This record gives sequence, structure tokens and C-alpha cells, in this order.
Amino acid sequence: RRESTQLAEDFKGMLTVYAAKALQRGLSPVTIERRGKVLSDLVLKNKANLREPEQIWTYIENKTWDTGSKQIAATAYKDYCRTFKVTIPETLNFNKWATTQKIPYVPLEKDILTLIGGCNRKTAAFVRLLLETGFRSGEAWRLRWDDFNFEALTVTLNAPEKHGTPRQSRISPTL
Repeated sequence: RRESTQLAEDFKGMLTVYAAKALQRGLSPVTIERRGKVLSDLVLKNKANLREPEQIWTYIENKTWDTGSKQIAATAYKDYCRTFKVTIPETLNFNKWATTQKIPYVPLEKDILTLIGGCNRKTAAFVRLLLETGFRSGEAWRLRWDDFNFEALTVTLNAPEKHGTPRQSRISPTL
């Protein structure tokens, strides 16, 4: 019992150092938190030794996770190894679970207008706002009435997401 308590305390200290170094490298807090959860799962739930890459590779390989989750776990562990200078043998392929990115489907404007025509008024206005301005949905939801200038036909985004910049967009009279 005392041994598992010591393991948890040592791990918390290591995780704090990892988080501080990851912040210095410019990783986002959300990414650091997600990677910390993966490392916690490995150490605290499964008693894995993070200094043993073979053990970690086997653990990830045998989990019933989808490929994306395995990729997240492998990336978190590779970052841990980089941070604490743990050497990963060349025989272990932690990139095995990497997914290939595909170009997303972008519908034609006529398809979006067809969608808008089939929506109720509130949803249609929201989708048209996204179409005309290029705002993210979260940005559009945070707009206030005073962000709209119906005389000049503009909308001002003062609260952009993902480190974006505030901007002003023209809107149509239809919107």
C-alpha cells in the first residue's frame, strides 16, 4: 500500500515537471491535460513503467482502443520520452498508429443554400451567417446584437476562437 502511494506521489511530481516543460515548448493546456491523462492511465491504472518503452508499446498495441486513441497515447508517450530523455529502440514503431489526414469534403454553395432552404428560420439564419462570414460556430453563438450593424450590413467578431484575430464581415440583406 505504501509502495503504491509513493508511486502516485512520484508520478504527480513527474507530471508537474512534464506539464511545465510542455508549456515552455508552447503546447496548449488542453493538449498537455490530454497527454497527462494518458500517462496517468499508463502509470496509475496499469502500473506501467514509463522508462520501459517495450512495455508501453505492448500496452498500447493490446488495448481495444480505436486507431486515433492509440495515436494519441503513442504521441503522449513519445513526448514524455523526449522530455525525460528516454531512448525508444528503433525496433518499436510508435508511429504505427498514425492516421493519414484527408482533405475534408467542402460542399458547394448551391448545396448549402439547399440545406438552408430546408431549415427552420433560426437554423437557416445561423447557417447563412456561417456561410457568409466564415465564422466558426462557437464564434457565431457568442455574437451579441450590438455586433451587428444592419445599416452598414456588417457583423463584427470581437471574440474569435483558437487565437484568431477580431474581424468584421459584410453580410447580405437576406441574412
